[in-house]
Parts: sequence; structure tokens; C-alpha cells
Amino acid sequence: ASESRPAVVLGGLSLSGLAAAHVAMLHPQAIPAVFCQSASFWWREGWLTEQVRRSAPISVRVRISVGNLETADYVEHGLDLVQRISQVDSNRAMRDALRENGCTVRYEEYAGGHDLKSWRQDLPRALEALLT
Repeated sequence: ASESRPAVVLGGLSLSGLAAAHVAMLHPQAIPAVFCQSASFWWREGWLTEQVRRSAPISVRVRISVGNLETADYVEHGLDLVQRISQVDSNRAMRDALRENGCTVRYEEYAGGHDLKSWRQDLPRALEALLT
């Protein structure tokens, strides 16, 4: 694969989007590209976003998308897991942190919410953004 087309792309949605971004930040040589759909960057009060802000520059291509309807800022997910910031706000914060770190970031807010239909429609655009 050429440098402009990564051989490996990792992706996820919601909590798995957070996990995919975390793995890419830890292993940028192995995971040079990651897509995150409605990633739960709010987890642990934005822990991963803060890690990115404090880390050395990371060379990863990132595509983040989130629905413009994902604006709830206090959501109880059970098991003492409380989301205190909206998906939109936490995804914007991660976008900014990644850009400040030097990552190549494509960001999109699509018309929709935190649901399979929205993610399915967004998936081709996510892959195209990272593979072209």
C-alpha cells in the first residue's frame, strides 16, 4: 500500500469508536487510519481527548462523524456510567485535540442521531475519506 492509502483501517461506533481511536493512538504504526462514528469521547470525562492533548505528536489519519441530533448532555447508561457531555460536543473536542496534535482529521456532522441507520449511511463516506 502507498503512503496515501493505509493498509489498515480500524473503525468503530459509539463505545467501540472510542476504543478504535484509543488503539490507533497507542499504535499509530500498526493502525495508521481510524474512523469513529458517534464515538463516546465523553467517557471518563473526556479522558482520551486529554491524553491526546498531552501526548507527543501522533501520525494517524482520523475520520470522525457524529449526528447533529446527538445533543443530550446528561445520559445514564447504567452501571454508574453517566454521559455528562453530548456526543456532538465530545466529538468536536476530540477533533480539535487531534488537529492540535498534528493528526489529519476529517470531521462531519450528519443529519441524524445515534442509530444504526445513520451509521450505515455514513460508513461508505468514512471509508472513502480514509482510503482515497
